[in-house]
Order: sequence, then C-alpha cells, then structure tokens
Amino acid sequence: MVKKIVKARKHFEEAGLQQNDLSDMMTYSIKKMYHKLRGNFPKVSWRKLICNNLGFPKWIFNLRLVAHGKLLTRDRLAKWGITKDTVCSLCDIENETIAHMFCHCKYSAAIWERLLHWQEIDRKADRWPGEQVWAEKHATGKGAEA
Repeated sequence: MVKKIVKARKHFEEAGLQQNDLSDMMTYSIKKMYHKLRGNFPKVSWRKLICNNLGFPKWIFNLRLVAHGKLLTRDRLAKWGITKDTVCSLCDIENETIAHMFCHCKYSAAIWERLLHWQEIDRKADRWPGEQVWAEKHATGKGAEA
C-alpha cells in the first residue's frame, strides 16, 4: 500500500501538482483530479471527423493520416528518396499530393461529385483544405449527413 502511495506521489509531481492543489479542493473529485493530471490541450478542428466515427477502422485511420498530413503519397515518398515517380497513377498529369488525390485529380473529383449527389448534398466539390473545413463544420449528429 505504501508503495502505491509513493508511486502516486511521483505521478503527481511529474504532472506538476503540489500537495496544496489537493488541499485547496473543497471536495475531492476524481473528475477534477483527472483533468488536472491530464492537462489542458487545444481542441483540434478535425476531432469530429475522427472521434465517434462509425466508419470502418481503415477509413478512419486513413482520414486521421490525411488530417495530420502524413498520408504516404508519391510526392511524400519522393522527398524521402523512396521513389522518383511523383506523378499521379490515375491521371498521369500532376504530382500525387493529398490535395490532388482527394480533389484536384479529375477521377477523384468525379467520385467526390457522385458521393455528394448520393448523399443529397447540393454543392460542388471544393479544393482539399476547403473540403476538410466543410466536413469539420458539418460533422454533427449521428445520421448519414454527419
């Protein structure tokens, strides 16, 4: 039991908490303590797209990579020296970047248009950062629109 108390004290000190922080609390609350230990971090704009998403895990994983700008495109692989060919394999016109793969390529743009029409969303597909911002604003609720 003493070992656990000493270990807990170490975790509090690592989190930057003092004994005064505990004594200043009028009533002890696990929720309050959790928030103190966790700290405050800014909310990211894409959290509604990733968290509580009912899509397949593979889709959510790829969406998270795109939101972080870490999806392995040919352009990104060329910067690491893994490949020399950076041209999109679908259209063979532009370099394969995240923006090109999702919106600029004529084939992916046609798919976006069909998806929007299928979801009965009356708007034209925009450039990639604009599409992500639009999706972040409209990712509310649990229906098909979200």
